[in-house]
Amino acid sequence: MDAPLDDVSIDEISFPAIDGYALAALGYAPGWAGIGEDLPKGVFLQWADWVSSPRYLFDSKLPALENFAKFRGELRALCFSDDPWATRPAVELLTSGFTSIKPEVLDVKPSDVGAKAIGHFGFFRPDHRDTLWRGVAEWIQGE
Repeated sequence: MDAPLDDVSIDEISFPAIDGYALAALGYAPGWAGIGEDLPKGVFLQWADWVSSPRYLFDSKLPALENFAKFRGELRALCFSDDPWATRPAVELLTSGFTSIKPEVLDVKPSDVGAKAIGHFGFFRPDHRDTLWRGVAEWIQGE
């Protein structure tokens, strides 16, 4: 990837420190160590590499990176105001790879959906079935 990402940084992401010994002993990165959810060791190591790079995954050697620029569909990204990792600048960086389209980024506060918190993983919790999930399903179905 080039031009659109050159001036973008993901420095706003906070990176939880996971002790290498704990990762080796447990075989996974425990959510209680600051990342919110348990992550398999390989997933955590890939994520750690990405968040240590100024342009996140766009500095990696993922073969699929070339597909970002080829995408021609509609794209809507949700940015949760209480997400400590996927901040607005981070979401804009992630969507900036889609150079053939103009992604839509929506800011969502927990109060917008009657919730006390959403956070980074909260979207996937069942308590958001009738709010966040429904809104996304309706968007996908074009309603």
